[in-house]
Amino acid sequence: MQGKGFYAAQAEGTGKFYHSKLAHGQGPRVVSSERGSVEVPAWVADTLDSNRFFFSPKAQGDTSVHVIDNIVSEMQSKIKRLVAERKSGKWDRNPNRELLDRHIADATNQLEQFKRVVGKGDFQVAPPAGGLYKIDIPDEVIPDLLDLDISIRTQSQNVQDRLNKVLDKYNPKDPGSWRPDSDSSYGIALSGIRDEVGSLSAGEYYKALRLSLGDDEAARLLEEVGIPGVKYLDAASRIEGEGTRNVVVFAEDLLKRIKVLELMQ
Repeated sequence: MQGKGFYAAQAEGTGKFYHSKLAHGQGPRVVSSERGSVEVPAWVADTLDSNRFFFSPKAQGDTSVHVIDNIVSEMQSKIKRLVAERKSGKWDRNPNRELLDRHIADATNQLEQFKRVVGKGDFQVAPPAGGLYKIDIPDEVIPDLLDLDISIRTQSQNVQDRLNKVLDKYNPKDPGSWRPDSDSSYGIALSGIRDEVGSLSAGEYYKALRLSLGDDEAARLLEEVGIPGVKYLDAASRIEGEGTRNVVVFAEDLLKRIKVLELMQ
């Protein structure tokens, strides 16, 4: 990740990858059938999704039964651990004892509902939250983004002029002066610099700013001098050194100008 900001991908495939990666595992999901519905932890829904084939009419064998049995066994184990914790005695005078009791009761009820709802495998799992959107970032601001894949010297003239204001305050040749009270981890990012500041990778400099000052302050510094975000090659293009890019926008005024064109999924 490249710090604070709103992330967008030029390649649709990259967007789909991150949507899937971020949506799964984020909060509970619903499993339903004609016998009712139950809200389950994300790991349960993901396990059912990844073994969806075994619950289809075409599937052969008892794999579907084993999948459900394994989930039930894991849920039972979690309840047993909570019960053992409750019986340890250290909760007897703890004000959170009632909360733990309620948690055990809720987990037990959830397990019983789950076993009833999934039945023999004729159930549906609600899709993960969130969506993949097609957006439009104004073309005229793209040249004003800091390109993390090239050196400071080879940025567009506008970006170089604006970045110089940051370089004056946070000199890459003297990173120890940025935060004398901090560790030197951000200095490691600048270890490749030799003579010319301009030869330093913009990505390494931005990384050093983030390590030294924090993501929020690093983004604020760039926004303050007129750099509204950063751009970098996605994984599929990085080997070739050209192709589609990801964009991170942190300037609020630019975020307000980004148009949502459609919900793709």
